[in-house]
Amino acid sequence: MLRKKIAVLMALMTISLNVPLESVSAMDFGDVSGDFDIKKVPAPQIYNDYLENPDKYLVKPSSVNNEDNAPVDVSENLPESFDLRSEGLVSSVKNQGNYGTCWAQCAAASMETSLIAQNPFIDISEWQLAYFGMVSSHESDYSYGSAADDSSSDTDFYKLFEPGGSQSLIINNAIHWGGVSDEEKFPYGFEGIANEDYRYDSDYHVSDIYRSVENLTASENVNSQVKELVYDGISVTLSFLSYDGFYNSETGAYFGDSTVTTEDNVWASSHAVAIVGWDDNYSKENFREDMRPENDGAWLVKNSWGSDFGNNGFCWISYEDNYASFDAAYSLEYADNYDKLYENDKGLANPWDYYISQNTKEGYISNIFTAEENEYISAAAFFTNDNGTEYEITVYTDLQDETNPASGTEHKITSGTEKYAGYHTYDFPEAVYVEKGQKYSVAVKLANPEKNFIATASSLPTLDNADDYQKFRNLSFVSLDGKTWSDSSEENENDVSVGIINLRAFANSADKIEFSDYAPYVENGEKISLSADSGNDIYFSYDGNIWELYGEPIEITDSDTTIYASLSQDGSDAVSHTYSPQTAVLSSLSVYNSDGYVKDITISSGSKAVTDINESITGNMSEGLAVIPTAPEGTTININGKVVESGERYSFSMGSEPSLEIIVSAENKKSTVYNVNYEAQYVDYINEMVIFPESDVKITAPDGTELESWQSISDYIGQTLEAEYKDGSGKFEIVLPQRPAKPENVTYTIDYDKMSIKFNQDISYSFSGDDSGSCYETYQKEGYIPIDRVNGQIMYCRTPATENTFKSEAAEFKLDELADAPEAEIVVKSIADNSISVEPIDGVEYGIAQVYSEGYNYEYEWSSSPVFENLFPATSYSVAVRYPSKDGKPFSKLKAVSVETTGVELVTDIRYLTGKIMVITDDKVSIADSEGNIINYDADTDTYLEQVDILQYKGQQLTVTNITQNYSYKLQIPDSPGFVSEVSVDYKNEQLNINTNGKSVYYSVDNCETWELVENSDSVDSLTTFLPTIGDYVYFKNGCTDKSFESEIYAMFIPQRREADFKVELDKSGSTSFSIKPIENAEYTIMPFEGMGSFIYTENTEFTDLEPDTYYRLDIRLKADDSNFASMSKSVTVKTPADSKSAVKLYAQQGDLDGDGEVTSYDALLVLQYVSGESSIDDEILLMADNDLSQEITSYDALLALQYVAGLVDNLPVVGESGQL
Repeated sequence: MLRKKIAVLMALMTISLNVPLESVSAMDFGDVSGDFDIKKVPAPQIYNDYLENPDKYLVKPSSVNNEDNAPVDVSENLPESFDLRSEGLVSSVKNQGNYGTCWAQCAAASMETSLIAQNPFIDISEWQLAYFGMVSSHESDYSYGSAADDSSSDTDFYKLFEPGGSQSLIINNAIHWGGVSDEEKFPYGFEGIANEDYRYDSDYHVSDIYRSVENLTASENVNSQVKELVYDGISVTLSFLSYDGFYNSETGAYFGDSTVTTEDNVWASSHAVAIVGWDDNYSKENFREDMRPENDGAWLVKNSWGSDFGNNGFCWISYEDNYASFDAAYSLEYADNYDKLYENDKGLANPWDYYISQNTKEGYISNIFTAEENEYISAAAFFTNDNGTEYEITVYTDLQDETNPASGTEHKITSGTEKYAGYHTYDFPEAVYVEKGQKYSVAVKLANPEKNFIATASSLPTLDNADDYQKFRNLSFVSLDGKTWSDSSEENENDVSVGIINLRAFANSADKIEFSDYAPYVENGEKISLSADSGNDIYFSYDGNIWELYGEPIEITDSDTTIYASLSQDGSDAVSHTYSPQTAVLSSLSVYNSDGYVKDITISSGSKAVTDINESITGNMSEGLAVIPTAPEGTTININGKVVESGERYSFSMGSEPSLEIIVSAENKKSTVYNVNYEAQYVDYINEMVIFPESDVKITAPDGTELESWQSISDYIGQTLEAEYKDGSGKFEIVLPQRPAKPENVTYTIDYDKMSIKFNQDISYSFSGDDSGSCYETYQKEGYIPIDRVNGQIMYCRTPATENTFKSEAAEFKLDELADAPEAEIVVKSIADNSISVEPIDGVEYGIAQVYSEGYNYEYEWSSSPVFENLFPATSYSVAVRYPSKDGKPFSKLKAVSVETTGVELVTDIRYLTGKIMVITDDKVSIADSEGNIINYDADTDTYLEQVDILQYKGQQLTVTNITQNYSYKLQIPDSPGFVSEVSVDYKNEQLNINTNGKSVYYSVDNCETWELVENSDSVDSLTTFLPTIGDYVYFKNGCTDKSFESEIYAMFIPQRREADFKVELDKSGSTSFSIKPIENAEYTIMPFEGMGSFIYTENTEFTDLEPDTYYRLDIRLKADDSNFASMSKSVTVKTPADSKSAVKLYAQQGDLDGDGEVTSYDALLVLQYVSGESSIDDEILLMADNDLSQEITSYDALLALQYVAGLVDNLPVVGESGQL
């Protein structure tokens, strides 16, 4: 019978050989090693550029790298244009004033948008966000983040905010429950903000931070993600360059042209705004004529420069803007919903993403916490690092092993898919009870669709004593299977530590009563539910005196309702929440005339609507009058009996409609009636002039002068103007009020080093009593004083004008007189082409200024040195001395002499950072290379522009000719310096050791196509870093500086791993143990197939205490030494028997299916039986049967085994076309 079966199988084999099979790629059983391969996720290029050029970025980019995110499946039904204003979902435009807080302004705008439909009066404090973002209690990626306990300069707000900020500062505060409060608590400019008690003072908490588009530039899918977020009512922040040269003021539109980047004030204009809409058809003709995008389309953004900027405070930014980069978006929830935040990363650095494994897309994160009281764990929050990440949340209570977060009672919580990468909060469908002192963990399984397994963590600080790190142990963990966990705070074999995972839990006290809604406003008829996780009875009251047992939800009617709730029948320890019926209100109301926008009307004050509105409106009010109201979706707007859509223009005239009644209503909301009374205001109080339609109105001054529109009325302040309509319909008077009295109690301080002044109140100031030469147009608490105004000058200070009052009378202040100049004469010691030195004079400081023209007020650069270097040759300078300022007193008058450097006037300057020549002249210049090729440059219209790319001329001498002045000189272009850093390979730890020698180091692994900065190489002398590749070349170079080009390229070959060319033989075998024959210079590791984790290699060849009836993987490799990496691993499969009488089987090589350590004809028979369905092969050794790596088991695999036994093939597997030898 057996012989018959073999005959049939051999026939099948023959058929298989005669029918060639399709060639298929090798079978992929997946990497089941379980090895952790921890690396920092590389920062995006924009962040690396920020590290290299920090001064370029007033809005700092974050380190989040979204370049490889999975694409988001977005709706195909997004409209071609959309405007959140028309939906009534945009809060009022703010003005950041003179503070560099745009990054906080746009974050607040995004947050407000998330709740404005529920709370139309929401107004987040930008001041609190900015201050506690900048004055961080956490370590910061940014050098300007002050420590909270060293805030000596933190009340100098101008200085504090001058460097700008980033969304990372907002995020790092927000995830720790940093304060997000209403504006009325911490108004903008509030000087008492420097109080650490205010850091966590919150009316709201950030529940979600959408980071899927952060640091990305425009692309079809990215733009669609942004549009979908905005369409869903989530405003996305955006950074760009608000350079005046990119702006069309007529249309309020920006387009950043990539060819204009060399001027300092371009980069100094980095700015952040909030996207509130888009228009795919916004015409490219709306942008500047001299620089336009190729296609139509633009983002509508909300700015923070007041409503006078752009289009009522909004502007457009082209989809194709070369400097626009998307940032984060935010959603808020009310702060009452949880009692407590549990986190292990408070006080640590900003979050950073880490690859935990390079060969799997899923893994686990967990944090262990200790309950501070009897309470219920109600929610968790963590970062997802890909779009479409799947998550599963589990809580383990009563942990038995503090090194294993899964060693307790398991509570499966919830699972789902998170559409957008970012930080997200998840409410638990059922809270989990923990008792005081009990250790519990929150564990999350994450599965990314595209990216390998990433965890977001905060790195540990550098501590002097290794024992100090113990406080971070047993808090935070990562795993690849949810069973074998590794402490993320401990360094791995490559000295890499992830740190503390950004995973947090939220708890409510055991006796907490929860309200179903914590919003201050609810729809009429909404029912509020009360619940207690404890399951105890709840009692409620409307007045706090009469209590009844709660049984069903409580309905909110059309009046304010306070609900008291208690677990006690007598109402002790009661909690309460007050609900106001949601009111249908306007989001904004703007007035227009025929000339365009006039003003925004104030329609709210704090948390109330302003309904009685009396407005005096400046401008041409005789024609083209209109208002544009906006309100949330579902709102009906009725103006004087006519229904108007949100965002629709309602036109009217003064004669027929002297007032407007605007009724705003919505289902289940109280209606609001706005009465708007307006009158034409022909007086512009700020600019002190009259503006009126001359064709319709005649205005006469008291002295009989007939005034023209736009004419000054400063001489008539306090008097009455006569006015009449030219059509004879009537006369009226325009009463000009008196100027307010001069301001009182004005004090100021002057910083003479910075030439800045700071007042104790909002003041406009001038150095001319009649305002000539100064318009008082800005008012502020601090500003700049021209140096020539300091010497007993009279300073005039006024209370600034408003829309209804003139600026005040002037208070006069005499500034300090300057002491006499030093008596000693300035003696020039030496003059050279590039330097001047003078003889030292006791007690003075030395200044130098380039002389441009007669009568020019020189801006001197002052220092304590009498030597001036880095000057231009053949150039006139003014060298001066003066006594420095001291003890609040100004510097002295100066004494100066003129000095001209020697040499020929240079008109070029080498700019190493850009690889170009700066041409500095108004003359015509030609530049010739060493072969006489001429590059002409005519500076008659374009001065100070980098024009000549000199990278191709490195090491050559160019000839520069000033054609206008008729002289030439030689300009030596330096060559690339040599690579001065030292790089070596640490084969045992598989890392690079780099001695930077004070230079930044870049590396490339793609033949110098792209370069990455070696992290920290620009700030430390020596470092270790990961190996970017093995078995290939790595190229290195030193970065350029302001004094040298990039270095020459240094190539280093990183050797390949050695092959694992050795035979594995069984030595001794038992039922739960075995040993193998030692292999010279080898190391070994073993782990069960199921539940693989991190492999730890040892020299031990004996393996004991194995589980019965279990497959193990045994990996053997040659150890690393001083010149070789550890070899490639050779993997063999080991199977322990189910009973104690049998021995361990060792599947030592390809084709060995019976575990006897060799390939025999019996192994070929096992293959044939599997093909015919007579028997099965365990999945763990199925790969051993695929002898041609064709991804399927066929009779041809059996033939190869027989040919190997017969010596016809040397090795298995045989890789080639299936069925062919």
